[in-house]
Order: sequence, then structure tokens, then C-alpha cells
Amino acid sequence: MDGFLPMPKAFRRLLLAAALAAPAAAGDLEFPIGASWQPGPGAPGARPAARGAEAGTVFSAPFGRRAEDRFYWDLAAPLDLDPYRVLELDLTVERPEAMRALTVYLESGSGWYAWSRTPARAGRQRLRLARADFTTEGAPGAWDAVTRVRLSLWRGAAADATVTVHGLRARTTPVIVLRGTRSLPDAAERRAAEGAVRRVTAALDGAGVLHAVLAEEDLAGGIPAGARTLVLPYNPRLPDEAWSRVRAFHRGGGRLVVFYSADARLAGALGLRLGDYTRAEAAGRWSAFRFVDPDGWQVPARVLQESGNIRPAWPEAPGTEVLAWWEDASGRRAEEPAWTAGHRGVWMSHVLLGGDGEGKAWMLAGLLTRLDPALWPDVAAAALDRSRRLAGFEDAGAATAAMRSAARGHPEGRRVRALLDAAAALEADLEARRARGATASFLTDAARVRAMRTEAHARVQRPRAPEFRGVWDHGGAGWFPGDWDRSARWLAGHGMTAILPNLLWAGRAHYPSEVLPGTETLRRHGDQAAQVMAAARAHGLEAHFWVVCWNLGNAPPAFVAARRAEGRLQRDADGRELPWLCPAHPANVAELAAALREAARRYRPDGVHLDYIRFPSRSACTCPSCRAAFERRRRGAVADWPAPVREGGALRAQFEAWRAEVITGVVRRLRGELRAIDPSIQLSAAVFGEIDDARRG
Repeated sequence: MDGFLPMPKAFRRLLLAAALAAPAAAGDLEFPIGASWQPGPGAPGARPAARGAEAGTVFSAPFGRRAEDRFYWDLAAPLDLDPYRVLELDLTVERPEAMRALTVYLESGSGWYAWSRTPARAGRQRLRLARADFTTEGAPGAWDAVTRVRLSLWRGAAADATVTVHGLRARTTPVIVLRGTRSLPDAAERRAAEGAVRRVTAALDGAGVLHAVLAEEDLAGGIPAGARTLVLPYNPRLPDEAWSRVRAFHRGGGRLVVFYSADARLAGALGLRLGDYTRAEAAGRWSAFRFVDPDGWQVPARVLQESGNIRPAWPEAPGTEVLAWWEDASGRRAEEPAWTAGHRGVWMSHVLLGGDGEGKAWMLAGLLTRLDPALWPDVAAAALDRSRRLAGFEDAGAATAAMRSAARGHPEGRRVRALLDAAAALEADLEARRARGATASFLTDAARVRAMRTEAHARVQRPRAPEFRGVWDHGGAGWFPGDWDRSARWLAGHGMTAILPNLLWAGRAHYPSEVLPGTETLRRHGDQAAQVMAAARAHGLEAHFWVVCWNLGNAPPAFVAARRAEGRLQRDADGRELPWLCPAHPANVAELAAALREAARRYRPDGVHLDYIRFPSRSACTCPSCRAAFERRRRGAVADWPAPVREGGALRAQFEAWRAEVITGVVRRLRGELRAIDPSIQLSAAVFGEIDDARRG
């Protein structure tokens, strides 16, 4: 992140000759992707792509014609990546279903740094490879001594896969997200901080904002050169050394985005006055934030978030102002500010919670580009990309063609065509505005394009009779927390037939349970299962209880500790503990079955919807319970466990088949438990879309 370091002239010339689709920012380091790639055994040779905007290097993996599990290509490239924390891969993917993963390896010393991702969609896209997300193989050396780049494509469906790499660069990071560590008193608070970091970085990813994550202790080495904005997702009171670094950064022109801090020094630096901690004693007191000037800041007018406690910062010095006020569940403005603008920074009175992901990505895009206009090119590109994406379609062109075809003879055909025409015209205008650097109303208009295409897609549908139209509610408390009747009435009025509220996790329940601990939602809003059932019956909706299996991400620490002591948690192929209950452990299956029996008998839902009814990854699980069960299944001991069941191991195929049997057995048992209580209770599951991937995953 300190920019270019001295390197041989010949290598600099090679970098300058690399053909890339987009210009690099000052200080970015280009990989010589146009140079000669050496194919691995059996891999077809890489070839140059077309000139112009689609220039790059093409890699083809003939999975549809060959039996190999992967193909790879190597590029000898001496690189100093030590100053950089993020790589950016610009590529076009064809037939993403043909790949279960794409891996970028960087060789250094006697090992490799490795980063993998399963391509989510076809078409042109940019992937951000955070250095913190790389794993290691062997004993890699330092990041300043990378000698080789390897691109690997791994077999998915039986079809040929093609990837065109348009560019690969190491990028300076203008935004640093500061993970709370030393400012937090215990492990539970640090886990809360980790959650806050995940939600903020997910929103930044959606906004197209390049960023890296540092821990508070990392500031001892200074804030990395090139950083212009520091984001504090949850750092209640900075240690003195970290505070000195942050203060110097801000005084030197840096920007700050602060969430839910108790540090009056931070508030004072921004010209704000820190208010008191306040807890909501009634449900729905703070349910959304309404921006005062959404057009000026290019943010949504309203963003949803249900918060139970806040610590606001109030404008004090000249030039500071309230950006957004809290609203309650009925839409009335609360007395407390949700967002406040200070001197080169903004302050939110709570942490960023889940829900309204698109709104929060748009919100952070607007706030950050207002603080730092240099972020604009990346943010504008991401906004246009979001406007063109519609679920189920490769790109906007395919979506538009399908909708125009479906609109022929449709009662809503004229309205659908008008929406598509307006979206196309506004998109063309946005492209022209982006080319000339016109930023006014850009994010707002990009959101309008997406909204028009989404509306057209909804209007062109031809409903079936009868038709199941269900809506997931991840929070489990409805759209108006504390008022399920209002949520159900609103859904029924908009044509929905079912609601799937997330009421049960592996380690918690939103209703009084004798099997699992209760939640804060239960404490504040009461028995959500009873309220859902009453509201659904009153408004003619089906109610299917959404159940998250095995995943302990939201479980109380004491609950996790007790199951750890009993040996009930999963382990990956390297023996590392995972925050998941093992589905091969009889006590875990019995506990899940008991929780479902309790819910089914007490509330009689129309259905139960299983989520995470799988292992968390291909490397899990190798715990003692899995080893014992697998050895019983194959009627023989497995020496050198877990090597034979790892990827490429002699027993890998048997292990994958056994894992599928484990999950099938759990589902079969749960189906039987529900039928014994009420045969009319439906059982459904959230599953991967590609059957082979689901079976192996």
C-alpha cells in the first residue's frame, strides 16, 4: 500500500505493456497477465483474447470432455506484494456451473498463498482478493518475494469452463476497517465486533468500495500509506496508542466513519458531542433511519434497521449537522439522530445490523464518496453493475429480452415495455455521465434503473393458481418488530401466501423453549412463534418456521462452550474447530429433533423450512464422531486420519458419499418426527442449485 518499490527496468517495461481493460490507480501494481502462461499437465494452452475492451488472456478447462478434477496455468512473475492488502481480478466467466472453484495461488519460498472463490454468475466481473482471506499451503515465504502466479479451475458440472482474465493488480486501499480488539473487554464483545466488521465489509463490497481490515494492534505500525478513510465498526473506546494514531490520521486530512462509539475523544475530533447510552424499553422505538437530504448525499431516503440501544453524537461545532433521524416502527420521527456529519467524518449511533443490504450498500456508497470523491470511479462502476443484475439472468440484455418476450399479449405488457425502455434510456445516460465524470444524482439514478427492471420483472409474471408466494424473514420479528399482525396484513395485501420467519437456530429460539436458549428478540418482543401463527391465521397466510441447522454463529457463548466440552463441534481437514455442530454426533441430531418436536407440538406451523442442512465446506468434518461413524460405515479403520478423506485422498469419494448419507439420514428422521405429530406439516429445505455441487458441498 506504500506504492511502487524499486524494481528492475525490464520488469517495469513488462508491467507497462500489460493489456488491461481499466486504468490502474496511482500506486497500484499491475501483474503481467499478457505474458506467457505455462499450462499444467493436460491443460490447454492459454491464448490472447480479442483486442479492445475485452482484451485479456483466455483459459479453457475441458471438464465436459476430460476426467481431470482441475486444470492450471503458471506465470513466472517476481513481485513485491508486501505493501498491498488487496488484489483485484478482472475477469469474464463462461459457464460458471462448470467450476466448483477458481483458485489464485501465489508462490513464495517453499509454499503457496491460496485464494478460492466459487464463481456466482456468468459475465464480466471484478473479484477482490483480500490478503487476509488467503490460506497457506506448505511454508510460503514473505509477500515481498512472490515468484509465481498460478490460476486453477476446479471441476464442477460436466461442461467446459472458460475464464478470460482481463487484469490482475495489487491495489492500494483507500479505506481501512478497524477491527475492535483491545478496546473490548472480553471474548463475547470481540465476537460482537467481528460481526460488526463482517456486516460493514459486506456493505462496502456491495458499494464497490475497496477496503482492507486491520486490528487495533496493527496500528502500532502506523495507518498504511494510501489510506484516506478509517471505518470503526465497533471500537467502544480506543486504547491510547491507537487513539494517537487515529487522531494524527484525522488531523492530517483523513476521514472517519464511526459506529456506536463511547469514546468522547472521537466525537470531539469530529466536532460532535457524545450523547448518553439509551436502551429501547418498548418494541420498535428505533426501526429505520430517515435521511434529511438524501439527494444531496446520494443515499436512500430511508434505510431499515431495528436497534435496541443507541449512543448518539450531536452536532456541536459549526458545520456539523444531523444527516438522518431515527424513525419508530410506525414511521414517526424519533428524537435521536441516527447519523451525524462532523468535520471530515460521519457518526452512526448504533452498529450496522443485518437487513436491507442493498439500502445499506447504497447508503455507504453515498456517504463515503461525499467524504472522499476519489472513490467515485469504483463506486459508480459497482452501482451500474448492480442496476444491471437481475436474479436468474446472466446480464441485463438477457433479462430485458426475456421480459420483452413475456410481455407479448400480457395484460401488463405496455407498462413492462415502458419500464424497460425507461431503464435502458437512463442506463445509457448514466454511462455517458460516468464517462465525463458527472456524479450528481448518479447513485440515485442507478437505483432507479434497478427498481424499474425489478418492477418490470414482477409485472410480467403470470401467476399460477394455486401459487405459493413465500417471503423469508431473516430477523424473525417481522417488518414491523413487535407487530406481527401489521406485517402479516401488509404481506397478504401484496399478494403473498406464506411467511417463513427465522425462529429457530442451532443455539437459540425466538420463543420460550425447554431445549434451546431464548433470544434478545424474545425478551423485547415476546413469543414470536405464537405471534406469527396468530397473525398468519388472521390474514390467511401459511406460516413455515425457518430453522438454521448446526450453525452456531448466533449461539450464546455458554451454549457453545458446553457442546465443545462434549466434543460436539465440527473440525476441518486441518483439525481446526468450526463453530458448527456436527451432524454425525447423535446428541446434536437428538437436540435438533427435540427442538422441532417442541415447536411442532406447541405451535402447529404449516411447515418447517430447513436451512444449513449440510456440512459447512468440503473440508468438514473430521472430528472424532465423524471418524468413528465413517469407519463403521466402511467396516474398517482408517489409518493416518484425515489424510485419506481430504481432497485427492484415496477415500475421498467414499467420504463424500458417506457425508451425503449423514445429511439424508437427519432429514429422514426429522420428516418422521413431524409426521408423527401432524402429517400435514410440510418439510422444505434451502439447497444449492446444482445437484453435484450440493452432493459434494
